[in-house]
Amino acid sequence: MEEQKSILADSDPASWYDHNGEPKSNDYPQLGNRYRALSEDAKSDLINNIISLIKKIDGPAKEMTVNVQLCHWFRTDMDLGMSVANGLNINLQDLMRNMPQN
Repeated sequence: MEEQKSILADSDPASWYDHNGEPKSNDYPQLGNRYRALSEDAKSDLINNIISLIKKIDGPAKEMTVNVQLCHWFRTDMDLGMSVANGLNINLQDLMRNMPQN
């Protein structure tokens, strides 16, 4: 029996995804549907966990990192994004006002 090599043995996992290419799929609807199927208690637990983890972000890129995370949560579900932003005491009007304009 010939031994099979692991795909991880000869490749770099970071190279599996083209970070500069077009997205291959949109997983946000699936995540949003899953979130909306949760019980209210489970949603609350998830939101509190997200908020507590985001509050631990530190360093010079903190603001950008938090904003990127918020974008992911808003894309998943508008209420989820709002709950996370409110839990972080982020004023969305101020945030939008300070966003770069194209």
